[in-house]
Amino acid sequence: MQITKHLMKGALALALSFGAWTPSQGQISVNPTDDQFVSKKYESQHAEWKEGESQFPGRPRDMWQLGVGAGSFLISGDVKSQFGWGASVHVRKSLGYVMSLKAEYMFGQASGLNYQASSQNSYQDIEPFTTQYAGPNTLFYANYKIPQYHALSLQSVFNLNNIKFHKKSNKWSLNLIIGLGMNMYRTTTNALDANGNAYDFSRVALDANGDPIDLSTLSGRREVRNNIKGILDDDYETSAQQNSNNIFTFGEDGKKMAVNPFMNVGLSLEYLITPRLSLALEHQGFISVDDYIDAKQKNETGDFTSNIDIPHYTSIRLGFHLGKKDKRIQPLWFVNPLVYPMSDVADLKKKLDDDLFKDDDNDGVPNKIDEEPDTPKMLS
Repeated sequence: MQITKHLMKGALALALSFGAWTPSQGQISVNPTDDQFVSKKYESQHAEWKEGESQFPGRPRDMWQLGVGAGSFLISGDVKSQFGWGASVHVRKSLGYVMSLKAEYMFGQASGLNYQASSQNSYQDIEPFTTQYAGPNTLFYANYKIPQYHALSLQSVFNLNNIKFHKKSNKWSLNLIIGLGMNMYRTTTNALDANGNAYDFSRVALDANGDPIDLSTLSGRREVRNNIKGILDDDYETSAQQNSNNIFTFGEDGKKMAVNPFMNVGLSLEYLITPRLSLALEHQGFISVDDYIDAKQKNETGDFTSNIDIPHYTSIRLGFHLGKKDKRIQPLWFVNPLVYPMSDVADLKKKLDDDLFKDDDNDGVPNKIDEEPDTPKMLS
């Protein structure tokens, strides 16, 4: 938690250094078709467009986004998740007005604890479960802690609401995220007490009168989990069982890190505060063929579960838009691509209404080309 707090404090300080802002500053403040913003690759096309010889203007240069985020990191799996935290940094660049690419690194810590006891058939196939918990009357409550979860990914981000017919620019951006990446993590279990013995969980599901606690209620589940926490120490000494199908593992025995590919999907809602700064709420899920993340991969009958474990990262993010303001406009996912044709139509309508076809003497010849502006009206 301290790391998250420091990260967000630093990000907010950096955001404040970008200057005070007003709501109007979030609007586009420059014309994307100005010559100074058009990249060299499109200069000739842009010149032809200005002369009416090309249908399309040159593409403008836009800013890169450097983002930082922090928030909740949880594992959806076979063990009830507890609070976890995550932090991330990313770089994002537009490929157009709808699609952009984002490279991201994320770090997280997570933990979980079940309120129902596991049967021996569902224990992990490692010590001490195959030895000290092998007795007929032993109970165990599945738990885990992930001290390190690393995720590196390349994401395609699709803006879902950029084309607007009634606004010059887009201050809100709703984005769909689809990406691929690699994770690296290690899961541990608190299986033994400080003396290296199996825990005695025989009374954690009983109340003060020795009666079973009602696990159908939230209060009952909370009471059992609190009783378990009162027995457990803080040492997650046992490395959890790992998937034999992992791409690879590395590290010393007992502390090996697993590495696996994943696909991440998510949604984000981003608000443009100023052309230089944005604020976003984002959620991502990391999907891989891995049921070993939460240290429980068997159901109560001893069969491997068909459900995979899915890490979830929900974060608040600050995006800093980098680049010279006299050379680049704000990121294109905040620029309405219809600004070009709509501006041209408005200019043309103004010219048509004001001057082009004005005919003061009503002789059928516009003033602009009328050599006899005072022709008398013809009688019918």
